[in-house]
Amino acid sequence: MARRLRVFLDYDDTITVGGVGDFLIEDLGDGSHLELWRSYMEGRLTLKELDARQYTLIQATEQEMAAYVAKKARVRDGFHELLQFCRSHEVPVAIITGGLENYVKPLLEREGVTGIPVFGNRVRFGGPRGHPVAVEMPNASPRPEFCDYCACCKTFVMARLREHPDEEFVFVGDGSTDFCPSTFARHVFARRRLLRYCRENGVAHTPFETFHEVRAGLARLLGVENP
Repeated sequence: MARRLRVFLDYDDTITVGGVGDFLIEDLGDGSHLELWRSYMEGRLTLKELDARQYTLIQATEQEMAAYVAKKARVRDGFHELLQFCRSHEVPVAIITGGLENYVKPLLEREGVTGIPVFGNRVRFGGPRGHPVAVEMPNASPRPEFCDYCACCKTFVMARLREHPDEEFVFVGDGSTDFCPSTFARHVFARRRLLRYCRENGVAHTPFETFHEVRAGLARLLGVENP
């Protein structure tokens, strides 16, 4: 029987080159994010608390945020070829981000990418200027077997999307919010902090810098030719 693979992609600095969320906060924020980041690094804020506050610093409407992302964000080399490969071999793909769905979708629209579900946090716009007023966390984990560290629990999303008991999960990521899902997946493609985590904790993985390497790895798993 053919292997059943399901691919999960992180967004910031995995699909994109650089962290879109960081760009947004630095370029469109009110400047007070540095104190929040310092509090988080010193352990005075949890990651969920940081996320609940830092995105409300953005001084932009939803349309202005979307325009900024569409203009500035860049996708990692090989992204479209990976998606085409997965479509050709009926491998489902989903995007899970510890950031905002609001800034994932404008980039996908710019790139002409449709039909891929996106799971993350969401910012709600309002007030007299139409700026972010609150961060919603629809994918925080309600289950005790998963930790409560991240605003978007990627492991919980993965477990929720499982359709067959014999599915093999493939996770592609780079950061600290990818540590847990890397231990839940069967196959891991890692870079940056996730790569170090995998090496230090004995998590089987394949290093990558472009999606061409990920596509080649999937071809090996499926036993098919890599075009």
